[in-house]
Amino acid sequence: MILKLALQRDDLGLSVCGALLEHTLLSFEVIQALTQRVTLGVELAGALHQLPDSGSELV
Repeated sequence: MILKLALQRDDLGLSVCGALLEHTLLSFEVIQALTQRVTLGVELAGALHQLPDSGSELV
């Protein structure tokens, strides 16, 4: 009976560790996406700045 409880506790511990690992990986993916978004925004601003001024608005 004690062994069974110990094994269940170990299973629970592994489940919690797995959930924490998944959370960490998801957080890392979100940070990567945000970094790419910022980089794209900077590149887009630079590209728009390099367009020739034709005197008309872009639609």
